[in-house]
Amino acid sequence: VVLAAVQNDGDAIQFAARALRRDWQIACTAVGSSGSALRFILRGCHTRELVLSAVQRDGENLQYADAQYQNDERIVLEAVTQNAEAYEYASEPLRADPRIAHIAVSGHGETLEHVPERLLRSRRIVMAAVTESGLALRHAPPRFRRDRDIVLEAVRSNGFALRYASDPLRRDPDVVLEAVQNNGFALGHAMGNCTQDRYIVLVAVQQNGMALQFADEACRNDASVVEAAVRQDPNALQYQQLADEGERRRVVERAVANDGVTLQWAPPHLRDDAAIAELALQQTGTALRFASERLRHDISLMILACEHLPDEAGIPFLLQILSPGLSEDVELWWILNGEGEEATFAEALAQIAWVPLEMEDHTFPALGFFYRYFLP
Repeated sequence: VVLAAVQNDGDAIQFAARALRRDWQIACTAVGSSGSALRFILRGCHTRELVLSAVQRDGENLQYADAQYQNDERIVLEAVTQNAEAYEYASEPLRADPRIAHIAVSGHGETLEHVPERLLRSRRIVMAAVTESGLALRHAPPRFRRDRDIVLEAVRSNGFALRYASDPLRRDPDVVLEAVQNNGFALGHAMGNCTQDRYIVLVAVQQNGMALQFADEACRNDASVVEAAVRQDPNALQYQQLADEGERRRVVERAVANDGVTLQWAPPHLRDDAAIAELALQQTGTALRFASERLRHDISLMILACEHLPDEAGIPFLLQILSPGLSEDVELWWILNGEGEEATFAEALAQIAWVPLEMEDHTFPALGFFYRYFLP
C-alpha cells in the first residue's frame, strides 16, 4: 500500500510508519516520484545515490540532505547546476569554491548574498552576478558599486540597480540613461542634474509614464515630455505642471480619451468642462464621479455615463457617484420601479419630465422629477 502511494506521490512517505521510512525500496521510489520526499526520509538513512536523484529533480532539495552530502562536490555541482539557489545549502567549504560560486551567481545573481567574503573580492564573480540580475549589486562590496562597468552592466539588467550604485555614478548621465531605458522608474534613484536632463526624462517617461513624478519641475512643464508620459500612462497626468492653458487642455483631453477616470487628475476648472467630461464618459461611465458637482447634475451626461458603465458597475455604482440629493431620489425610484423592469437606466433617464411628483406616500423633494417611461 505504501509503495503504491509513493509511486503516485513521493511526498506521501511522510505518512508512512517510521520503519517504512527507512525502507530502501520505498525511499528510492518516493524520491524518484518527487525529489522533495527526501525531507521525509529519516536522517542517517540518506545515501549518495538517493540524494543525487533528489537534487537532479530540484537542486534545492540539497537543503534536506545529510551534512556529508552537502559537502559532496559532485552532489553540490549537480544541485547548483539544476537550481542555482541550491548554493545557499552547500557546505561552507564548497561555497568558497570559485567554480561553484561562479556557476551559482551565473544562474541566479542574487545568490551573491551567500558568497563568502573572500570570493566577493572577485570582479569576475560580481560581474557574472549583476549580469544575470542587476539587483545583485546590493550584495556587492562598495568598491564594485563604484565600478562604472559593473554598475552599467547591473542597470542594463535591471534599472532599479541604480539605487545601489555609488552617489557619483547615480549622477552620471550615461549610467542613468542606461537605467531608465530599462526601467523608467529608475529616474527616482538618479541624483544631481539627471532629473533636469530633458532627454533622460523623455526616455524615462517613454518607458514608464509615471516616472514623470521624479522629473524636475521644468520637465513637468514641458509639453512634449508630459504628452509622452500621458501617452505611455494616462495616470501620469497627475504630475504635469504645465503653465500654458492650451497645452494643459490638450494633455487632459488625451488622458481622459484613453482612460476616463484620469479626469480625477484634471484641474478643477477642466473637471467642470462639459466637452472634457464627455470625452471621459465616452471612455467609461465611471468617470462621472470625478466631474464637477454641476456636471454630475447634468442629465445628458448622466445618460452618457449610464450608456458607458462597465457591466460590473451597474445601478449600485451609479447611486454612489451621483450628488447626494439626486442619489436619494434615484435610489427611491429604484426601490419603487427598478425590479423587473426591462428598460435600461439610460432609457429611464431619457424619459425625465421636470414636474413635481407625489406617488402614494413617496415624494421626490430634491429635484422634483418623475420617470414618464414607467408611469401612465
